[in-house]
Amino acid sequence: AKDALAERFEREPLAFAAVPGTPFAYWLSERFCALFATCQRLDSPPFSVRAGLATGSDGRFLRLWSETHESSTRWRAFAKGGKFGAFYADLGLLIDWAKSGEPIELSFIGARVRKPDFGRPGLTWPIKNRFSFKPRCLPADSIFGHVGPAMFVDGDKPTVLLAIQALLSSDAFTALVKPMAGWNFEAGVIGNAPVPILTDSTIRTLAQLGRRAWSLKRSLDTTNETSHAFLLPPGAIDKISGLARID
Repeated sequence: AKDALAERFEREPLAFAAVPGTPFAYWLSERFCALFATCQRLDSPPFSVRAGLATGSDGRFLRLWSETHESSTRWRAFAKGGKFGAFYADLGLLIDWAKSGEPIELSFIGARVRKPDFGRPGLTWPIKNRFSFKPRCLPADSIFGHVGPAMFVDGDKPTVLLAIQALLSSDAFTALVKPMAGWNFEAGVIGNAPVPILTDSTIRTLAQLGRRAWSLKRSLDTTNETSHAFLLPPGAIDKISGLARID
């Protein structure tokens, strides 16, 4: 009988409205739900969360980066979601950005060309995965897609971006967004998530951790010949660096 009572949840129906989208999350405590009312939303100053564009014709407008000339100003790096990857993931796609994306905008009404946000450094992530929410760095001069949303900080401050990346990569943040998202981390869901106000000292500490995590993750790509980070094949890089990759 005691075990049965431990698995019993009693909630007022109106309590579900505390979490954006009113999910039937009967297991959430009142203290947990109160965070959505007392903390600032992620999509509020100094942060912003944005959905990107859908080309309507990927075969026409997208290419692998190895298929085009690197110095061409027509092609821009494109963050299109992709597989789960914490902190860092190489952008292997390019998008045809002739006339600042005007052909895309004219060919597909759903293109949503957000010119003020495109090109800014930020964070991006795939909207669907079965692991956890782990954003990775979005390099400057990149374009982001509808299945690879992005978030930015006012002034594009790299220290703040690295700090918020470390914070959003925590298990605690995933626990906050999962009741709203399941495994579908769209821009609107992430923008509704509560975040604390960070002090300057906390920002510096988190930024150091975030940069370290990015550097370690990127170092794994230095043996990948199709990556922009490629340096040397596995045997040579292991011998020089003293590091061995364990898959």
